[in-house]
Amino acid sequence: MKRSDVALLVVEIEKEAERDFPYVLNLRYGMKEEDLLKRFSAEVLEELRQAYKEYSEKLSSISKSLLNEVIETLPKEE
Repeated sequence: MKRSDVALLVVEIEKEAERDFPYVLNLRYGMKEEDLLKRFSAEVLEELRQAYKEYSEKLSSISKSLLNEVIETLPKEE
């Protein structure tokens, strides 16, 4: 397995994790802002955004850590 293969694998893992995250919290793919405001208060939406931001940061950190660990075990490419 090449380092580039590992990088592609980590990207796919990130995509899967985003698909598994609760739909309403993933505001990039969810409803429009005005539709969300009809269902949730501004305070709740801010909490949802914060939860999604924290989740994204944690996922990114785990992915980078995983990628670095795997890369360390691979032979150097020539």
